[in-house]
Amino acid sequence: MTPKELYELFRATYLAEGDVRLHAWSAYEEAPGVHRFVCTLEAGDRTRDYEGTGGSRVSAFVDALAGAGHGVDVVDFAEQEDGTAVYAECRVDGRTAWGAGVGSSAAVQAVLSALNRAMR
Repeated sequence: MTPKELYELFRATYLAEGDVRLHAWSAYEEAPGVHRFVCTLEAGDRTRDYEGTGGSRVSAFVDALAGAGHGVDVVDFAEQEDGTAVYAECRVDGRTAWGAGVGSSAAVQAVLSALNRAMR
């Protein structure tokens, strides 16, 4: 397998979109240790705005997902030293799935990817 083929396999498995899509979002720290995540989520034929709060951007995103009816528990979370990729192990409705994200929104992408993989 060539490096390009291996990357495409990784991408298709861990970076692929699914039924839940994040269209727009912003996150900010409204007070020390209190993060707010505001987003527009599409799930099936419904697109709505949600927001969540938590001790980090990721936990605030998970809170927003809960508001949309998607209970996600982040079991493990790893970030590459240079910050270019994040890997998240999540539990969704008793199923465990891994997701990955790259770039500036890698952590959010990783959780969303894990959610979508668990829903397959």
